[in-house]
Amino acid sequence: MDWLAFTAEIVKALAWLVCGIVAVILLCEPLMRSLREFKRLKWKDVEVEFDKEVQLVKLEAKKSRPSLPEQLRTSEQQDFETRLLNLVEISPKAAVLDAWVQVEKEVGALLKRRDISLDMTPRLNIIQIADMARRHELLDEARFVAV
Repeated sequence: MDWLAFTAEIVKALAWLVCGIVAVILLCEPLMRSLREFKRLKWKDVEVEFDKEVQLVKLEAKKSRPSLPEQLRTSEQQDFETRLLNLVEISPKAAVLDAWVQVEKEVGALLKRRDISLDMTPRLNIIQIADMARRHELLDEARFVAV
C-alpha cells in the first residue's frame, strides 16, 4: 500500500466521524429547543409527564418559601421578590445567581454595620464571607454549615 492509498483510507475512515460531529453541532440547538417543549415522554414501560412535575415543583416551592407578613415587607423587598419570581420563569439559573448576589450583599452589609472590614481586593465568595461572620459570632455553627 502506497502513501496515496493510505491517505485515501484515512480520509474515508474519518469522513463519517467528521459528518457525525458536524451533524451534532448543527442539530444540537434545535433539538434542545424541541426537548424543552416536551410535556410527556414514553419509552417502553417508562412514562414521564414533565408539565405535571413542573406544576408540582412550583406548588411545593410556593409552600416552602419563607414569607414575611405583607406589612413587614419594604417596597424594595417586594420589588426584589417580584423581579426574582419573574426571572425564575425566564431563567431559573439566573434567578439563583441573582439571589446569591443579594445574599452576599446582605451579609456584607451586616459585617459593615458591625464595623468588620472586608478586604474585597481578591473578591471574597459567600463561603469566605459567611466564615468571617461565624468568626465574629454573627452566624452560629449550625447556620454556617447550612451555607
